[in-house]
Amino acid sequence: MAERAADRPVQVGALFALQAPPGGALTPADAFSAVPSLARDLEDWGFDSMFFTEHHGSAINEVPSPFVVAAAAAATTERIRIGSAVALPAFYHPLRLAEDAATLDNLSRGRVTVGLGMGYRDEEFARFGLDPKRRVSHLVESVQILRRAFAGEEFDFDGRVHHLAAAKIAPLPVQPAVPLWMGAQRRPGLTRAARMGLTVPLSGAPLPIAVKQRAIYDEALAEAGHHEAAVEYPIVRECFCAPTDDDAWAVAAPYLATLFADYSAHMKLPSVQRDGGYRADADEADLKADALREFGRDRMLIGSPETLVAELRRHAATLPCDHWVLRMHFPGMPVDTARASMRLFSREVLPSVRRVAPA
Repeated sequence: MAERAADRPVQVGALFALQAPPGGALTPADAFSAVPSLARDLEDWGFDSMFFTEHHGSAINEVPSPFVVAAAAAATTERIRIGSAVALPAFYHPLRLAEDAATLDNLSRGRVTVGLGMGYRDEEFARFGLDPKRRVSHLVESVQILRRAFAGEEFDFDGRVHHLAAAKIAPLPVQPAVPLWMGAQRRPGLTRAARMGLTVPLSGAPLPIAVKQRAIYDEALAEAGHHEAAVEYPIVRECFCAPTDDDAWAVAAPYLATLFADYSAHMKLPSVQRDGGYRADADEADLKADALREFGRDRMLIGSPETLVAELRRHAATLPCDHWVLRMHFPGMPVDTARASMRLFSREVLPSVRRVAPA
């Protein structure tokens, strides 16, 4: 099944969390207001998609409303796909979520991809007065409700967390079938998404683990009777492009340090030590460029155009992909710094990505 992904045209998109830590030179207003011009640039430079994350009450000021910022991107573009990667259904009424997605699909004339996830930060659920133990029910029921709402029918729904009568949305999406993605990392989530026939954007895991994740997903997809042509095979990676590998790491490392320190704080994951090992209590000061380079092996795409082309080919040989979703802006990074990286990537790497195949 995975071999089919290698035969499809390769799409390339950019993922944005728009993180602007307090006290830094980049303000939330700087990051958020840059979305329209970034979207125009990405479209002009040949990118295929632009996605936005979602988190609430973040200490580093990331996007809480992905459909709002996605609307700013959709309004200034004509071709590029716009979406969430991922929105968190627990924090929406499912009909309102369906309406927001349908509104965005009309605004963009049918260019929306809706990525959904169950959420992993318990403090976000506490802020909304929700029980994090019901996050799976929120996610699954929201997918079921979205599908029925997008179909245009009036329906009742009686689930564990949602109870609807005579539910219906208007207007309907432009697309007959809005693409739905589901974030998943572990076997239960990967199997759940596959059984529901949803695309899973593999994110964060080093390449050998991602290969195992894909195998779990493919097996469950086949067992559920879903054809591989009905889903995409996206891979999400941190990415930064500069004229040389040393330049890329020198520029990106301080911002990556902030990113992974934040991940570690929320997920209780081990962080990187100076020697490239792991320590649970490491902080940003410990995340130096040399350690990050070791940590980033098989996880990130950081380097010169030549290095990125080689790494993309190596990935494709092991883990076929038909949609790269590249996180090219990191917490606090000036927008123009990220823009320069994306522009160089578009000139020197993107043409080769279109032809990437196992070497």
